[in-house]
Amino acid sequence: NINFQRVSTASGLAAARERESPHVLKCRTDQRFFAPDLFVFMRALQTAFPVNGTVQKDRLIATSLNSFKYRPYSISDMFVFGRIEDVCLLWDIPEDPRTSPEKGESIFDWSRAEMAEVYIVANFLRRLGREPAWTLSDSWRVYADHFCIMDASTADLYWPKYERLREFRSREYAAEMTNAEMTWKDWLAMHSNPWLLEAAPEEVLHLPFGAAIPDGNSAREPQ
Repeated sequence: NINFQRVSTASGLAAARERESPHVLKCRTDQRFFAPDLFVFMRALQTAFPVNGTVQKDRLIATSLNSFKYRPYSISDMFVFGRIEDVCLLWDIPEDPRTSPEKGESIFDWSRAEMAEVYIVANFLRRLGREPAWTLSDSWRVYADHFCIMDASTADLYWPKYERLREFRSREYAAEMTNAEMTWKDWLAMHSNPWLLEAAPEEVLHLPFGAAIPDGNSAREPQ
């Protein structure tokens, strides 16, 4: 999956460079996004939330769809907008030679094995001179520092694969689950409240993906 995307995305980025496109959106052909003025909005997010540092020029904008709150460094690879230099930096990944990596049982095991999107983000961080710490706190800090997560509904994004008849994919109204997606609300809270990063419930990483989070184990504002 990742190796196929590595080749196809590099080809698209090369074509965009030939056309001297300053910005680029990496997306899937089996998804549609119909929101008017979406690119104006994403550029506004980059202006409103500048990045610190000299390597990355602007934030990379991703969506809540398949960007996970409790799975470290798991920013969705399906929809990423940014300056072409930054998107090239994200996707300048080495070929993954593994055929059947050991995924383990817990969220931590899966992320530490650098599966799927984690492989992309972990290599991106290394090119920025930032080695992943493999903690939930560090993952949230990476989201706050380098990315911006907008809700998939903001893009009017629809993906018919899997849960095609659900209005909101992966949304739960009972106990929070370990496969909860990162939303705009979550991202803004992390970006604006440094205490929240330190309050990340690290014990959640020992649970399997898709498990219910025990009551009281999610990050809460200190009294």
